Amino acid sequence: LPKNGTILRVRGKKNTYLVQNGVLKLFSSFTLKQQAAEKHIDFISADELARYPTSGYVAQLDGTLVKSTSSSTLYVVQNGQKRPLNRALFLNLKYKRNQIVSLKNAEIEAMPTGRFALPREGTYFTVTQTKQLYLFKNGTTHKVPEAVAKKRNIKVHYKFDEQVVKDWAEGEPHPPGD
Repeated sequence: LPKNGTILRVRGKKNTYLVQNGVLKLFSSFTLKQQAAEKHIDFISADELARYPTSGYVAQLDGTLVKSTSSSTLYVVQNGQKRPLNRALFLNLKYKRNQIVSLKNAEIEAMPTGRFALPREGTYFTVTQTKQLYLFKNGTTHKVPEAVAKKRNIKVHYKFDEQVVKDWAEGEPHPPGD
């Protein structure tokens, strides 16, 4: 198998692959353009291509907003994972509708799913179900006592569902900006 990062295609065919960790990953037409991979293709024979294992798709660049053609669920790509975005996160992260890319269902389904995308650093928000005020700082959520919020006249612009906040709390802390 050629070295990691090699881009392969059979001459006269449109499927293009990236060598990644011992397997060939398929480029979607969007990802091929996004990564400007057309400029770096090595052509091989169909017989040679058939000898290599294939699995999954090449991930979009970090920060890409994606959804499948058959669903309204929106994701942001981070570290090769699709991370769900709800409306509040979409607004908090200052995304625009024209940034959303619709991909084939198979490509979306093949991507590993991570936890919900994180809000911007320094975001004050409440949890819809409990009305508890939080600050997202240094990659984690911090409860803000009601008395402190009143004293500092903290304005809340975002409300997140309890499940989203619980999802952030699972596992390891997130580094700021993740």
